[in-house]
Amino acid sequence: MKNSIIIILYKLLEAEIFLEDFYGKFAHSDFVKNIYALKNTAIILTDVENKHAQVFKRLIEETESKKTVILDENIMAEVDYILVNLKQSMNSYGITTAGQLIAKAVDNENKHIFLMSHIIKLLKKETSVSYIKELFVFLLEEEQRHLANLRPFLSDRKLPPVR
Repeated sequence: MKNSIIIILYKLLEAEIFLEDFYGKFAHSDFVKNIYALKNTAIILTDVENKHAQVFKRLIEETESKKTVILDENIMAEVDYILVNLKQSMNSYGITTAGQLIAKAVDNENKHIFLMSHIIKLLKKETSVSYIKELFVFLLEEEQRHLANLRPFLSDRKLPPVR
């Protein structure tokens, strides 16, 4: 089961929990305790990531009941590489306003969208199991919705349209 869809889902769940933890720790740090807009934004982002994690847990449960799909180890290596880069890019250095934190969240969502798109592209070559492709398309759409929800808070910045 080392290279299965379930393992990818667990790794993606871990990334959501990592983001939830990042925002949660930031919300409760001494730096933001008296900057209420920043603290409240971090708390909201913590909650959103928690909801994403719950979606992943539900999908893992549903997927575990289906036939195991084993993947090429190159796919796992690429997913691992992107997830490591995502985690390494997570720091709160220089974030002093709610807008900057939202910009960081937008960046994180864009990285997740890239990851989901990349997984879908890799899976097209790897498997013909339709529920797997549908699963990752659903996850991609979830990330795109989250990004779309964040965008209005950055209305003073020029951002490219959501694809």
